[in-house]
Amino acid sequence: MRTTAVLLVALGCHNPPTAVPTAVRPVAHVADVAIRSCDDAAWHTAAASRQRAWVSSLAAPRAHPNAAIGRSPRYAEIPATVVEIDGEDVQIATVWPNLIVTRWLPVSALGRVAIREGTVSPAPGSPPDPAIRIRVGAKLPASDAAWLAVSPADGISFAGVVPASVRGLTWDAPAAVDHGRPWHHAGTIRVEPRSDAAIRATVTDAAAIEIRGERAGWFEITARTASSEVDGYIERPPPPPPPPRSRYGNYEFSDDVIEGELISGPNRWSAGTCLYDRPGGTVVGMILADQPGVSKPAVEGWFELKLSTLWGFVSYYTDAPPLPLDLPKPDGDHGWTFDEGSTFDSSR
Repeated sequence: MRTTAVLLVALGCHNPPTAVPTAVRPVAHVADVAIRSCDDAAWHTAAASRQRAWVSSLAAPRAHPNAAIGRSPRYAEIPATVVEIDGEDVQIATVWPNLIVTRWLPVSALGRVAIREGTVSPAPGSPPDPAIRIRVGAKLPASDAAWLAVSPADGISFAGVVPASVRGLTWDAPAAVDHGRPWHHAGTIRVEPRSDAAIRATVTDAAAIEIRGERAGWFEITARTASSEVDGYIERPPPPPPPPRSRYGNYEFSDDVIEGELISGPNRWSAGTCLYDRPGGTVVGMILADQPGVSKPAVEGWFELKLSTLWGFVSYYTDAPPLPLDLPKPDGDHGWTFDEGSTFDSSR
């Protein structure tokens, strides 16, 4: 196994910022783990990689045709795990709790990101506002300008610029920080707790808001999304009306059965099952924990299994026969699990 390194391609210069070349290329060889076989330890090591990247395109797989674009890709919504950078190619992965699957792309297909936190300035050359910050992993434009426009739309909206020196290709996912139970509210963040104060940003209920205090009917808050965070004040909203009481009582569905219908496949594959790009082909993934799904026979001795990845629903193949899926016994004949004391009106 080759030595692990970290790829951080910083673009730009120190103060004052100058123009930045358009081309962005890696300056170091990165190999978290070289995966060439069905090696359980190697695949678990790959799944544990903390290196992340945004994928901007899947249109140019270079010499690595495996794992074509499937239906409903999600690579624009979720960052990919970086397993290995080998010259001008990068091996990225979809890592779910119970599986990992990989594919190769050219390094040029990676998007530009913030490789460290930075404060946002209202205009090029202006002092930054310490209350508005972009976070590690925030998407940035590929412009060769010395200052980069930032205008997030993932729950917090503001406009400003950051120096190009914060930009790179990959980042290490930071450890999660517990800010307590978040509050979700759409509103306007102002610089002072007054309705006539300047607007710093607006938020939707997609942002997580930490309430840090209260002053004269205003919450002092920090709003956070994956790409940015903003400090300021939001006017305290009136209390919500009580929820209507349901005539059907309270009841819960089990995780596996809803109204008598299965929501997971009738088969499962156990941990350690290797996934191939084609029958007898290249190993491109592994089942890390029991994985339910639906399979169908491919060629003799091989099974096709469709899985959800960042690049869509893709067919993978395994020579491991599927196992029966163990389902909990439903409550009675209807398949519903009710809370004790609940009622159900069957007349409707």
